[in-house]
Amino acid sequence: MTSTLLLRCVAPLDYERRHAVARWQREGHPVQLSQPSPQARYLTFWAQGCHGLWQGMIGAREWLHAVAPQWSQWLLQEGTGQEVLDLFSAVSRPVEVAPELLDYQRLFAFELIQGEALQGACLPCIATPQSDVWVMEGPSQRKEASRPLQAWLQAVPQALRIVLGNSELARLPYRQLAMGDVLIIAEQTRQLFMADLCIGQFTFVKEGLRMQLTPPG
Repeated sequence: MTSTLLLRCVAPLDYERRHAVARWQREGHPVQLSQPSPQARYLTFWAQGCHGLWQGMIGAREWLHAVAPQWSQWLLQEGTGQEVLDLFSAVSRPVEVAPELLDYQRLFAFELIQGEALQGACLPCIATPQSDVWVMEGPSQRKEASRPLQAWLQAVPQALRIVLGNSELARLPYRQLAMGDVLIIAEQTRQLFMADLCIGQFTFVKEGLRMQLTPPG
């Protein structure tokens, strides 16, 4: 008797967006995964800053109402989207995003698109004073926010030892080994040790290591 294991296929771009939202939320930023309205018009742009290049967009009506409510009625009439785009591109900083989240020095490549062109995509959505900003493409150079050590960890004068696995060194004439020789890992354990006690395990992720601590018994 055989059975078929069905695996769910996750699109890389969708995974990156969800991962970015989860990371920003952990850092305390007002970010969520949201689907733009297909009936709305959006101003898209490319941004360049310390995080590299990233692409964003903002609702034309919402942005204009936030920055110039006295103009919103006549500028948002049918067929006047270009005027809003021109106004957006003429402002030096048309939208303010937290510097530690997605800062920028300049914006360029402005376009006006209809929401239906996004085909129902769910995008990271950042709350700003000028209305929501959607991230269409994440930063090319992601900058990790530094996190202070927890108080209990600062008080521990112990080194953390990371063990990838075990080799067959015990069966080899190790006295013949020299610096630079390569040993094959026979068994991967990926364990974390502190004070000669195993306190958890780790896995490799795109950003580096993800540690999972074992609660003390």
